[in-house]
Amino acid sequence: MKTLSELDILQQHLNNAIDTIRDEIKRNNLPPLSNYSTEPHPMDDASIALPPRLYEARRLLMGKPYSATFSWFSFSETFCTVYSFSGMQFEKAFLQGQLQCLVQSPFDRVVEQSLSGYESSCLQILIRSGVLDQLAETDDPSAGIPAQELAKVADIDSWKLVPVMRYLASQGWLSEVKEDTFRLTRLALELRWGNNGRNWITTPGKPEISTAFVKQVLNEDPNWRYSRQPNQAAYQLAFNTDQTVFEYLKHHPKERHLWAMSIQAWGDITYVGIIADYPWSSLDGYTLVDCAGGQGKLSIALVKMLPNSQVIIQDREEVGTLAKNNVKHNMPEVILGDRISVEAQDLFMPQPRSGPKHVYILKLVLHDWPDLECITILQHLAKAAREDTKIFIIDAISEPCTLRTVPESEKVDLKDLEYAEEYRKISPPAFIPANFGCSAKPLLALSVHMLGLFNGRERSMSEWETVISGAGLDIAAVHGLRGTLSIIECQLPPRKDNEFH
Repeated sequence: MKTLSELDILQQHLNNAIDTIRDEIKRNNLPPLSNYSTEPHPMDDASIALPPRLYEARRLLMGKPYSATFSWFSFSETFCTVYSFSGMQFEKAFLQGQLQCLVQSPFDRVVEQSLSGYESSCLQILIRSGVLDQLAETDDPSAGIPAQELAKVADIDSWKLVPVMRYLASQGWLSEVKEDTFRLTRLALELRWGNNGRNWITTPGKPEISTAFVKQVLNEDPNWRYSRQPNQAAYQLAFNTDQTVFEYLKHHPKERHLWAMSIQAWGDITYVGIIADYPWSSLDGYTLVDCAGGQGKLSIALVKMLPNSQVIIQDREEVGTLAKNNVKHNMPEVILGDRISVEAQDLFMPQPRSGPKHVYILKLVLHDWPDLECITILQHLAKAAREDTKIFIIDAISEPCTLRTVPESEKVDLKDLEYAEEYRKISPPAFIPANFGCSAKPLLALSVHMLGLFNGRERSMSEWETVISGAGLDIAAVHGLRGTLSIIECQLPPRKDNEFH
């Protein structure tokens, strides 16, 4: 039997994923995909939970893990033509993962990567100048607008604007319909006003923190270089402050609103998997405490799902105002303090809510903090917990980028998910890393960003076990979700006969 090369096997994976996606599109009566569409595709809607088989085929095919994201490959005789679709783009697609590493010139990759920051800069120019909004609001989006006309309205130099737009066209954000005339692609529709992508990319500080990150890691002062304190990170170096991000935002409401919208954008992308892939109905009758619950989107959904439960949103006082307004807007029929309430609470203070049948929820909280701070937060919950208490850590589990062989008896592939309603992750095929390589890039980039903000990070399962056991808790179960997150369900350890809680 002929031994297949790595290139042969990767092509098989791609063909399998493409065939599966094509089948799922037909089976679910979805319209054709085109990056040159002037309207979003139904699959761009972050509130839609994709069928498990379709979701996993897309994850295998491409370098993006969100339900609002899709990429389509058409392989020609020259090996590839790529059409990309995304609600939020962090990287191009699977080709720029395993296959790109296999076939691209190493020097070309170095050059490409060293200049990659300009993509973000060019997007900022497109948004801040108002050019993107001009393209979005034109009467005939498919015709495009000449760059000179765009530049005149935006009051910028067209000589500078054309290279910016042409670079973005090469990355899939724009289409150059004829020389120097551009229109938005479906990818860029996410950057229109009010969308999560716009909220995420326009949050202030990301470029400055990214630049200062090198100095954080390679700082000449060893006290900084080895510090894991949340107030000794790239953020402090970038803005010459001793304050943490949260301390600064407390006194700056305009920036606080922008940051809240950015955090909400990330939460919205992960929301559908949280709701769809955990049996929340089994908790009806419990008291749910949403610790650092932000604007309360998850809590509002849980109140609607669990008619016999009470939900408490806890956060800093200045954030609580946003949560109260959000509850009133989304549930005008509910009186605050009845089945849903908002209260000020510091994660680093004793938890005042305690009693039987309580669930404490930490959604996208602990990745903000170094290990010692995480242990402190969990210890306060452990002290308030009873024997029937559940503590949910809703956060990412960062898989290592290692190649491994999954035993045949444990393998899950795309065929196993045909007609499946319950979500299961497929096993990484041959030559695909455990974290699916390029598909993990957004999460790993976020991990580096958390380091730059707070000395926090995304954690592997072994790292979560260290933090959780350090707080005196046991892991009862781990629930995988569509998206980047999992629910790590924690509880008090079994009580010994001679111990009393």
